[in-house]
Amino acid sequence: MINLSLKLKIGLSYFVMALLVLVGGGASYLSTGQLGKALDTVTGPVQTTSNAVSLGIQGVQLQMMAVEKALRLGISQAKDELEQGRQQTSRAYEIIKQTGMLSEQNLTDLETALDDFNSITAALLDMDKKYRTTYSALNNNSQEMLDLLLVIENYASQLIVNEEWNVDVAEGEDTGTRDSPQWAVTAATADSRLALMTRLNIYRRLIENYENSELKLQAENALTDFEIYKDELKESPILKGKYMEEGKFKGLSYIDVLQKHFDEHSQMFADGVRISIELDQKRSEYRQSADMLMNLADKIQKETRASTQNEIAIANNAKASSVATAAIVALVSLVIAIGAYFFSLVAVVRPIKSAAESMREIAEGEGDLTVRLQVNGKDEIGQLSQSFNGFVAKIQNTVTELAQSVSMMTVSADELKQLNSQAVNLIHKQENESTEVSNAMGNMAD
Repeated sequence: MINLSLKLKIGLSYFVMALLVLVGGGASYLSTGQLGKALDTVTGPVQTTSNAVSLGIQGVQLQMMAVEKALRLGISQAKDELEQGRQQTSRAYEIIKQTGMLSEQNLTDLETALDDFNSITAALLDMDKKYRTTYSALNNNSQEMLDLLLVIENYASQLIVNEEWNVDVAEGEDTGTRDSPQWAVTAATADSRLALMTRLNIYRRLIENYENSELKLQAENALTDFEIYKDELKESPILKGKYMEEGKFKGLSYIDVLQKHFDEHSQMFADGVRISIELDQKRSEYRQSADMLMNLADKIQKETRASTQNEIAIANNAKASSVATAAIVALVSLVIAIGAYFFSLVAVVRPIKSAAESMREIAEGEGDLTVRLQVNGKDEIGQLSQSFNGFVAKIQNTVTELAQSVSMMTVSADELKQLNSQAVNLIHKQENESTEVSNAMGNMAD
């Protein structure tokens, strides 16, 4: 058996209890660390990524609304919203990139999708700008032709009025001016305006439904009619030598200006339809790109949520582990505490109680100095028991020596008493003898 001092035993008990506290604290620290890590992950990169994805989705949606507004009203009306959406989307991408929560593949796909979306958006808006420019030019060209045809018609009408005023005919008689070139010009200009307006009406319908073959045929027929009326005006003798007197075409003949407008109209009409088709294709590409980007964002959002759920599961596992560890530590602590209690009973309390009982027997009993405390070990209680036994042994030796001295004194007292008795007897004998002598002397005297 290992001999330990009482101080060491008590210190060992406290050390074990302190060790249990440290183990429990360490387990709690580790569990808290896991919980904290999971919480930091959920509230840190994962939450930041989720917020950034939401921010990016809002940015893309803001750009899409700005694009729709630009397609309706023009880029100048949606420039600020479009730039705001781009900046918001770019900022969201940088945040997602910095968190490091996305895989390289997802990050690459997101970057590619953003670049495609921005590129297609820019191409769409540029195509819309071309479409608007062409449409505006076509309207300006048509208005200038209408104005020119009106000038030609007014000129021909004035000639008709002048001719009728100068013709001397009876009342109700036909002047014959309706068969004149002037009347032909006014009819041609009216038909030309009608053909031009028909073309413009067909154009507006055609850009909405460019695959409609019937509208295409109507547009070609209207152009053919317009060309016929234009050629009639070109062949009219009253317009030969007639020049523009003001405006940007000043100095050019009516026919040359009309031909120039006609050629430009034909080209602008064709360009407008072609650009409208390309614009519609760009819109389709834009929607596909936006859908792809939104689907990718939704995928990232789902992965982020799954990561959040995973971290929550880790936190729950850490929580369960922490509870289990705490329960185990508490149970082990209880067992060791009970063991320490019984160890204290055996190693400390029982020897002290035994020593106290022995001392009580010595103090309250018949004073049996032969009683000795049991010495177990070399600890303080053992030393106490050993010292007590030595003390009692010394008392026993002293009492024994005292008893022997008392016994010897008792024998001497008995001998002295016997001598004293003999002396008393001698004295009594002498007194008797003296009495007899005295009596004899008295008798002799008588």
